[in-house]
Amino acid sequence: MNDVKPEEQTPAGSSQSELNHYTDVFTPNKIGVVQKRILVQGQTEIGKSTFVKKLAVDWAELNDEKTEDKQGDALGRFESDGDTSNENKVAIQHGGTSSNEYVDMSQQNQKNTLKKFELVLVINLKEVSKCRSLRDVISRCNIFTEEDTPLTEGLLSYIAKNQEKVLLVFDGYDEYRCGSNSEIYEIFRGKKLRNCCVLITTRISKADELR
Repeated sequence: MNDVKPEEQTPAGSSQSELNHYTDVFTPNKIGVVQKRILVQGQTEIGKSTFVKKLAVDWAELNDEKTEDKQGDALGRFESDGDTSNENKVAIQHGGTSSNEYVDMSQQNQKNTLKKFELVLVINLKEVSKCRSLRDVISRCNIFTEEDTPLTEGLLSYIAKNQEKVLLVFDGYDEYRCGSNSEIYEIFRGKKLRNCCVLITTRISKADELR
C-alpha cells in the first residue's frame, strides 16, 4: 500500500505528498493551494481501483445524507465490478488512534471534504479504451440509455458550467488505448475543463506520460 503514490500536478511539474487520509489530496497544500490535477500511481493490484471505489462510496453516502437533510441534490455514478476481495487494501492509509470513537469522528470529518463536490463522475478507462472524447466516454459508459442523448448533453453542459463543483475520476490510464491523443489527456493536462478537479490512476509504467 505504501507504493501507491499520489502526485500533485503543478505548472512547475509534479510533487509527491504523504497523506494521513486519502481525502487530503482535495485539501489545500502547504502553501494554501488546492490542486486541480491529481495523479495516483502504483504497481498492479496495489489498490488503485479500490481507492477509487472507496472515494465513490464515501461521496455517495455523504450525498445521501445531504439529500435526507434537504441540503440539495447531487448527480453521480459508481459502478462496482463485483469484486470486493481487495476492499481491505485501501490505497492510502489514514492514521490510527486508540479510541474507536475518535477514529470514527476523525474519519467522518475527513470524508466531509468530499461534500464540496456536487458531482463525482467515475470512469473506468478500460471500458472506454477507444473513446477519445468525454462525450463518447459518457455515452459508452451507459450512464444514460441510447434514447436519452439529451441527458448526456445536459451532463456535459453541467460539468462545463459547474467545474468548481465537479470531480472527474479516470481509473486505469494504463489500460486506455487513446493515450495522449485524446480529450481525456487534454482534460488531465488542464487544457480543457481546467477548473474541474481531476484525479487519474495508473500503473507506474505509464505515469510519465501524465507528468
